[in-house]
Amino acid sequence: MGTVTCVSGHVIVSRGTSNEMSTLKFKDSLFDHDRIGTGERSSARLLLGGKALVTVRELSSLTIAEQPDRAGLRLTGGTVALAVAGQRMRPDESVDIHLPNAVASARGAVLIAEATRATDPAVSVIHVLSGRVEVITESATLWLTRQSVTVTDGRMGPITTLTDRELEHLAASLRPDRLRRAEPPSSAASSGDCCMGKIYPAVKSGEGDSVNALTGAGTRIGLELPRSFVLPLGSPFASPPGVTAPALAR
Repeated sequence: MGTVTCVSGHVIVSRGTSNEMSTLKFKDSLFDHDRIGTGERSSARLLLGGKALVTVRELSSLTIAEQPDRAGLRLTGGTVALAVAGQRMRPDESVDIHLPNAVASARGAVLIAEATRATDPAVSVIHVLSGRVEVITESATLWLTRQSVTVTDGRMGPITTLTDRELEHLAASLRPDRLRRAEPPSSAASSGDCCMGKIYPAVKSGEGDSVNALTGAGTRIGLELPRSFVLPLGSPFASPPGVTAPALAR
C-alpha cells in the first residue's frame, strides 16, 4: 500500500486491528488499517503506491483505509497534505481523504485537509492548492479549484477563493526546511543505532521516478521531497522532554 519516506520527531504506528503501538521508522511499509499518530513538532511523509505523497503534520491521527481502485486515508484529527500524480492514475482511480463529516477525492491535485478533534459539531476544512478536488458530504457534492471550504456538521460553507498570498502561506508549512536538519551520518552508522537528529536515506531503490513525478510539478508550492530524512529515537510510548505524545496514544 505505502512506504514511509520521512519521519521527523515522535511518530507511532498501530498495525491492523492490534492496539499495540510501535515507533514508525523510515522505509516501513504501510498496509490497510494501519494507524499513524504524530506528536508535537513531529511529522511523517508517506509514498502511496508511487502515485501519491502524504505529509502528516503534528498532533494528527491518520488511518490507512484502502478500497478497490481507491487509496483511502481516514483523518480523525489534525492536518495532512496530499499530492496526487494524475499522470500515474488510471481513469477509475482516486485517493480519498475521509474526514469526520466529508470526503475529499483527488486524482491529480495538491490539497491540505484539517479535522478538529473531539468537537461538537465536527468541523473539517479542505484547501485545494492546485488541480481539482471533489468534496462530498451527505447533503452536497462540489468541485474545488484553488479554493477552501469549511464543512460543519455535514454542511458546506463558507467557500473562499485562495489568493496567491494565502497559497504561499499554506505551502510554507509543507516545505522540507520545516523538518529537523542535522549532520550527515558517519560511515559507521547503521539503521539499527540511529539517534534523534541523524539523517539517513529513505527512498527504496526504484522509487526515485515515483518521487520525481510527484514532486517535480509541486516544487513551486514546496512539496519537493528532501533527499535525506530524519529518524526518531525513543520509546514509542514515552515522549522526549517537552514533546507531546503522539495523537494516537492520547
